[in-house]
Amino acid sequence: MKKLLVIALVGMLPMLMSAQNKCIKDFYKKYKSEENVTSIKLSGFLLKMVARFSDEDDEDKEIMSKITKLRILDMDDKNVVSPKDYKKFLKDIKKDNFTELIKVTDGGEKVDILLQEKGDKIKGLLILVSDKKSFTMVSLEGNFSWEDLKNLDMDIEGAEHLDKVPQA
Repeated sequence: MKKLLVIALVGMLPMLMSAQNKCIKDFYKKYKSEENVTSIKLSGFLLKMVARFSDEDDEDKEIMSKITKLRILDMDDKNVVSPKDYKKFLKDIKKDNFTELIKVTDGGEKVDILLQEKGDKIKGLLILVSDKKSFTMVSLEGNFSWEDLKNLDMDIEGAEHLDKVPQA
């Protein structure tokens, strides 16, 4: 009986893992094929390979090696995400154990940075930057520390707010 239970749990593991950030996957899938949307999805394996052969310093390579998945949606000319979809996405992501870390509103631009923790590790980081004409979503999955977040150097609008992350 115990053996059967273990086999069942191991068999369900992929489903449990894929359900972890289902709302991010669904949101990404919904908008990735829209006109004027740039979508990028990279696996951790590819990022580890890039880190291994890049000219980046050791700290950047170490952070890159901790990323298991990277998803980016970028809408430069037109924000096709309706305010209703945006609010629903934020609500769903919070149900998925993401916590709002930083929320900044500057004029018409909104920046939301959320994270998902497990114990003392950060398992997910979500950065959303939107205004009437543009929208950017950056989703990182991995195994990060608070220090990694402070040292994360991303060249996207809104990422500069990560400097405000408190020391753990």
